[in-house]
Amino acid sequence: KIFKSGTAKELSEDEQVRNLYLGKNFELRK
Repeated sequence: KIFKSGTAKELSEDEQVRNLYLGKNFELRK
């Protein structure tokens, strides 16, 4: 069901992916 490929950083920076999968308050942390 993932419609976009890329690294975790790229995905977290994609607004649609962030809103759908991670939530609007998500921040990528290492």
